[in-house]
Amino acid sequence: MANRWIVLALVFLTRTSMGFQFQSVASVAPLMIADLGLSYAQLGTLLGLYMLPGAVFALPGGVIGQRFGERRIVVAGLALMIAGGALTAGAGGFGTAVTGRLLSGVGAVVMNILLAKIVSDWFTGKELSTAMAIMLTSWPVGLGLAATTLGGVGAGTSWRTAVMATAAAAGLGLLLMLLCRDAPGAAGGPARAALRGRELGLSLSAGFAWGCFNASLVAIVAFGPGLLI
Repeated sequence: MANRWIVLALVFLTRTSMGFQFQSVASVAPLMIADLGLSYAQLGTLLGLYMLPGAVFALPGGVIGQRFGERRIVVAGLALMIAGGALTAGAGGFGTAVTGRLLSGVGAVVMNILLAKIVSDWFTGKELSTAMAIMLTSWPVGLGLAATTLGGVGAGTSWRTAVMATAAAAGLGLLLMLLCRDAPGAAGGPARAALRGRELGLSLSAGFAWGCFNASLVAIVAFGPGLLI
């Protein structure tokens, strides 16, 4: 796949699986609570654990991607999402579900960081901001797909089938990444440059604002579906 817009489409579809899997627990929350005997506090823990690995694996994930290749680590991250999704779907209690969500979260965080790097390798100038905006849209698309479909799947079959569907979505993403190719000239890796004071401050400010936005959004999409039943 040498066309950068095709690569962006593959990245978009792959990253959609992250939002799809994150939202799965919220979409089938009443069914999980009834089956596993969870409290709403435990449910909230399962939701938060998916993103918690970001605090630990964000920086190491970027370094590992530079060392072994972004696309390879993205594939490894998707494999963790598949394994974690399957483990969560087969959980017999809270402890196993915690392990599955953490495993999925590690894979999702690493994948998320390195997909952005892949996009930045393929696009430059004004096209880069457009490509990044398109890529970031995949997160709410995944949330919306899960919220509108997985509840019905869970009600019609079981919540385990719905959660397993998110592992299948990650599997599709893995296949798409195998079709993807590295950008021309990206094999040697980018030139390293330290962030200066202003750039670091802007990065921290943007990260804090993005975190606040997601905290408010997640509170709604996580507990909203259960309250609407």
